[in-house]
Amino acid sequence: TLIRCPLRRLRRSAVTPGHSGARLTPRLRHQRAGRERRLDMNVTWAPSSGRALTAVLVNGALWALGFVSRQRALTQAGLLHAAALGTLLWASLGWAGWTTCLLFLVISSIATRLKQDRKEQLGIAEKRGGARGPENVWGAAAVAALCALLHVWLPGTGASARWKALARLGFLTSMATKLGDTLATEIGKAYGRK
Repeated sequence: TLIRCPLRRLRRSAVTPGHSGARLTPRLRHQRAGRERRLDMNVTWAPSSGRALTAVLVNGALWALGFVSRQRALTQAGLLHAAALGTLLWASLGWAGWTTCLLFLVISSIATRLKQDRKEQLGIAEKRGGARGPENVWGAAAVAALCALLHVWLPGTGASARWKALARLGFLTSMATKLGDTLATEIGKAYGRK
């Protein structure tokens, strides 16, 4: 059944208008948006505690697994810095931003190991057998991390929503550019002529 509302009809609900589960009238929606705008400017600079906790748990577990398994994609120091970067990305952009960076690591590690013997014979192979250290982690993802932090700190309403979207785009652009550079370099080393 419907009840009359001066601005718009609402479905009868056990939940009061303005709370989840009820449709908002345009006026209530506008009033609520104003409160959210003020809330965004004061609160949303920090990631939610649930997302931050998940970020710490996931990246801490992966750091421990990488440390115990003696993986070869990262040095021990690189693994620690990658865990810090992963925590920052998961806390700010969620699993999607984190997965983007993980895919970069996997694809670039595969490209680095491509024709590793030939690269070593020519003396153009990456040092440490292709294992990435802290300088590689931050060299590849410092701009992406900055964009992720901007995404968190910018309010998400009004004109600022455009800047927030540009920060996400900057993150993706940075990761895509670095991946393209890494692939071009490693494939060129593997198949290029001397």
